Amino acid sequence: MFIKKIYVLLLFVLLSVGNVSADDHNLTDTQLHAFLGIVTNFILSDGIVHNGTAYGTVTSPYTGNIWLDRNLGAKRVCTSFDDAQCYGDYYQWGRDADGHEKSSSGTVSIQETTLTPIHGNFIKGNTDWVDAYPTDDIMRAFHWSQRNGSRICPVGFRIPTIDELKAETLDNGVIDSDTAFSNFLKFPSAGLRSWQDNMVYEGLEGYVWTSTTRHDPRSSSIRFYDADSVVANIYRATGASVRCIKPVVATDEPPVVTLKSSENISVVQFGNYPSIGATAVDDVDGVLLVLQVGSVNMDVPDTYTVSFRAQDSAGQVSSKSVTVTVAPLMVTHNATTYGLVRSPYTGKIWLDRNLGASQVCTSFNDAQCYGDYYQWGRNFDGHQDSTSDTTSVKAADIGNAGTKFIMSSSDWSTGDSDGTIRQAQWVKTDGSTVCPTGFKVPNGPELMAETIDRDVTNSATAFSNFLKLPSAGYRKNSDGSMRERGSFGVVWVISLNGANSGYIDFSSVAAYGVQYDIRAYGQSVRCLKD
Repeated sequence: MFIKKIYVLLLFVLLSVGNVSADDHNLTDTQLHAFLGIVTNFILSDGIVHNGTAYGTVTSPYTGNIWLDRNLGAKRVCTSFDDAQCYGDYYQWGRDADGHEKSSSGTVSIQETTLTPIHGNFIKGNTDWVDAYPTDDIMRAFHWSQRNGSRICPVGFRIPTIDELKAETLDNGVIDSDTAFSNFLKFPSAGLRSWQDNMVYEGLEGYVWTSTTRHDPRSSSIRFYDADSVVANIYRATGASVRCIKPVVATDEPPVVTLKSSENISVVQFGNYPSIGATAVDDVDGVLLVLQVGSVNMDVPDTYTVSFRAQDSAGQVSSKSVTVTVAPLMVTHNATTYGLVRSPYTGKIWLDRNLGASQVCTSFNDAQCYGDYYQWGRNFDGHQDSTSDTTSVKAADIGNAGTKFIMSSSDWSTGDSDGTIRQAQWVKTDGSTVCPTGFKVPNGPELMAETIDRDVTNSATAFSNFLKLPSAGYRKNSDGSMRERGSFGVVWVISLNGANSGYIDFSSVAAYGVQYDIRAYGQSVRCLKD
């Protein structure tokens, strides 16, 4: 085949010379350069045809890597920096060869929701052609790094990274449009197709995409014009030139995994999910997909390790990890500090323990988590302590009931007979009553939705529920004695029924929905974020 190429080439040269007069034999430098390019391409061409276009190859004098000899879609190797026949196609970043890349393709203004549009139109009007940022940037970079011929580059080739393209250009003498053309890659100033759908800078500037992403609506390219050459991060909906590389490496190294964050991160419970992740680049395969192992539960304070792993086509694996510490969000009210928990059922946030409890329960009969025993609708005034003194004198003023537990066969107050004033007190979220600022005492349906309606059927399941409710017992209305601690749990709600108020309860054998009884009992309270 090589001998046949030489024979045909010689015939071409003789015929060409025979048609040139003596006066024309003095070729200009540009003509000679173009002629030698044609000769070299003809002899050394690998006969690569991809997506209907034939390409030759050139080998870098700087890195030894092999490159296509022209931009994707170009009809020929450039004869000048403004040779329109070598401009080639204009790809939107990360997009396949579907027809959009042609400078004359039609346009649409609707962003895609997938990476494989069913049409070949140039997508204009937005800074990115697909409405999936940022979740798909690595996937698009991965697509453009495929070397199996299934994407825009021929078999064995892929889109270069920014470092690979810089090594051939900016790092080796490309300082403007002229030197971009005189470079062995013979880049033209093909201009670009703007994301508003204007062909601009043709014959003046060149933009060449890389597979490097910035994790915003831009990706990296090399830009060159009459005065300079730089790395340009441009919108992904822009149509720009593409040149493919076939890496040649002495030793195939493992992938390089780069974290998007520091290795140690501290965040606060219920805050935004930490911005973690990783990219991976391989010297042969280019951009690789990264597998994430592990995750962070922002609802649960703890220390989490999340690993990021990449494997290249040679089976080499690299990984890096991020340690994320989720610090508890704490609130302090009436000298007690509380943590918070989010419901897996409703998404609502609750205090992690009963009012007055010194710790989260470790068992259903953990006395340290029983907390205080409030008479219904009464403020934090000392009566809630299980050892407070008692009195038989009912309070006339619900806002000034003293510090003693008031013994009664019905209600602890002579006022507010229907309970509406006290109900309004317990739903205040300004921190002026029993619950911290931003929290309130729940109503019956709110507490039921987290407990009886879900998984609470007895004392054991009340504890295993995310609220970790203890069997704290109650304080008897008639004598102030403590009853059934460790075997029975009762939790107030603000619901009313005549002269009685609501609660849920649970024992070792059963759990019951909202029931109503007199307001003089001392029982547990759990607060809900409003």
